[in-house]
Amino acid sequence: MQKNNHSRPGMNDNWKVVVLAIAGAATFWLFNALNKDYDTRISLPLEFVFNKDSVVVVSPLAKKVDVDVNGGGWNLLRKSFQLNSSPITIELDNPTEINYYTQSSLVPIISDQLRGFRLNYVITDTLFIDIEEKVTKKVTVVIDSLNIPLESGLRLTSPIDILQDSLILTGPKSLLAKQKPYIYGKFGNDPINANFDGEVVIDLPANGLIIPNYNKVNVKFDVGKFVMHSIVVEIEKLRFPSLAVADLSDTVVGVSFIVNENHLSNINPSDFGVTVDYTLLNKTDSTIIPTLMYYPDGIDNVQLNPEKLKVKLKRK
Repeated sequence: MQKNNHSRPGMNDNWKVVVLAIAGAATFWLFNALNKDYDTRISLPLEFVFNKDSVVVVSPLAKKVDVDVNGGGWNLLRKSFQLNSSPITIELDNPTEINYYTQSSLVPIISDQLRGFRLNYVITDTLFIDIEEKVTKKVTVVIDSLNIPLESGLRLTSPIDILQDSLILTGPKSLLAKQKPYIYGKFGNDPINANFDGEVVIDLPANGLIIPNYNKVNVKFDVGKFVMHSIVVEIEKLRFPSLAVADLSDTVVGVSFIVNENHLSNINPSDFGVTVDYTLLNKTDSTIIPTLMYYPDGIDNVQLNPEKLKVKLKRK
């Protein structure tokens, strides 16, 4: 016997009636609910209106204010979709003289501009205003030679030449009052291995509130390779007794120093003077510390080796 797979007559029609009834009831309930008034909390966008040319906003201004309002369901629905959501404008005639707005001072401003709602009360406690007069200050650009990223072994061999050695800073009055009369130029992290002629950025405060009339300066200087070198220098004896009484164990001493490798050929032992004074004899160990009397310009980190010289004392 063949099975009948068809639904009974009228079954589909009954489901349609049920669905339409539920939809109709939900629609009726929704429209009825939207026609009622409710108390609710919402956030209103804010816009501060003031002359921005002569002032600087030191701290970001509030972008919204939280309020408790009473309004119809339709208005609340539109608000949830941000429809017709004009910001509340707060006009600042003297922005540098106003520090804050309290809840009580915000009530009349919001009430006058609120559309479709009645303001119950302001939830946000205080709106702080941090706006200062915009001023300018002239400063000198300087380069800290100790912070130039020279490649190992390189040193400056010329003065640092700054093409534009001053600039104008613009910013909040309080910050520029603390600004020193100079500002540094800052190099990148890449080591410098040759004579430099290029741009260096101005090292500005990280707050972004101080603006220079230009961000970079051109800097020039020469560098040279400095190396460690050593030579042997004859010792000059001072106030020594006769050779029959005392004499030095060595007649020469090593002198090491750092010098520009391009000037090595100009360095001679005669450019150095090393003396040993017998009156400075340490009788405990029979040694004298040699003294470097002079050496040529352009070298540094000069050291004598050995640091002490042995004196040979002879019996009379």
